[in-house]
Amino acid sequence: MEYFDQFLIQFSGLSTGNHQYEFHVNDTFFKNLENGLIQKGDIEVKVLLDKKPTLMTFDIEFEGKVEVECDRCASLSDMPVQGEHRLLVQLGDSYVEEDDLIVIPKTDYQFNLYQHIYDCIALALPLRIVPCEITLDKSHCDQTVIARLEAIHQEQIITAQETVDPRWDKLRSLGKDKI
Repeated sequence: MEYFDQFLIQFSGLSTGNHQYEFHVNDTFFKNLENGLIQKGDIEVKVLLDKKPTLMTFDIEFEGKVEVECDRCASLSDMPVQGEHRLLVQLGDSYVEEDDLIVIPKTDYQFNLYQHIYDCIALALPLRIVPCEITLDKSHCDQTVIARLEAIHQEQIITAQETVDPRWDKLRSLGKDKI
């Protein structure tokens, strides 16, 4: 059995109505995904499936934490994540995916949620990940890297002040001629 088979929903034998599923997403989940941004985490996922004859509505709720790399200093830190997402899956003639609607062939009898669960978690993260700005706790940051970044920034300021574009000198001299 492949690891992600546990996220398969066998819908063909289910009665019409609501069905509830619970999953635990951990480090193994993230390590089995190729090219994933998240490598470690501990998240509880609840899925409520509302099954109708040709349409299934998956309401996905999740809460937990993931280990992320700081965009500023590259230190690893745990970040809380939580969210909700609704996914519609319709039975049709062929496979089509649009935003939150997926059409799967009528011949399919199961649907795997693993990629959708990962996408929900990844989209719950902020675009810019700097944990010390979120928690206001600078102890998360690698102080050596922060000090080096500050030194580089100061060097750039000094270099910019010392370097004068020769075009400005010519423009200044034009103004002095008129006085």
